[in-house]
Amino acid sequence: TQMATIMDSLNDMEDMIDQINSGELDGTSAVVQSDFEALRDKITGTISGADFNGIAVLDSSQWGTDQIDANGNVYIQSNKDGGFNISFHSVDTPSSGVAWADLDGTDLGAAGTRATQLGYVQSLQSEMSAILDVYEGKEDSLQSQQLNLESQAQLLDQAAQLRKPSDPDYSLEQLLADLVARTTGTIFDGTS
Repeated sequence: TQMATIMDSLNDMEDMIDQINSGELDGTSAVVQSDFEALRDKITGTISGADFNGIAVLDSSQWGTDQIDANGNVYIQSNKDGGFNISFHSVDTPSSGVAWADLDGTDLGAAGTRATQLGYVQSLQSEMSAILDVYEGKEDSLQSQQLNLESQAQLLDQAAQLRKPSDPDYSLEQLLADLVARTTGTIFDGTS
């Protein structure tokens, strides 16, 4: 949702520049310039405040902790023997070469500097959109993995319910064999 907030703010900045270019807004107005900079500040605040379970997910200046390494990787242990990394993308210093501080409302007054601001906004929109697409793909993948884990958990719950507490010699192998037989049917020897 933080990336969506960033994209919405960039879209609002582009709309504001379009309204200045069409004459609906005055680019020399201190209020318009202040509104533009307020959107920039909303973006930078969103970046620095974006966290999940205490992990800064967008601001690389907060990385390099026990929870997230300096490259933005968070290790997820998915089973007793291992797991995988989820990599986050730093957006506090965009790779496009445009810094958030380059978005300057005082540059909206003149056509040339306004065009430069529009270029900055569009460059950042493109980069943030690509990152948002990556995150959406990761979300789909993690949701699929979640469904698989939930399915395994249901199987284990069923096995635990079948376990006979009165028979201490009832092994886990017997338990799983009984569960599979109950779920898929039994096998019988037709030669006897």
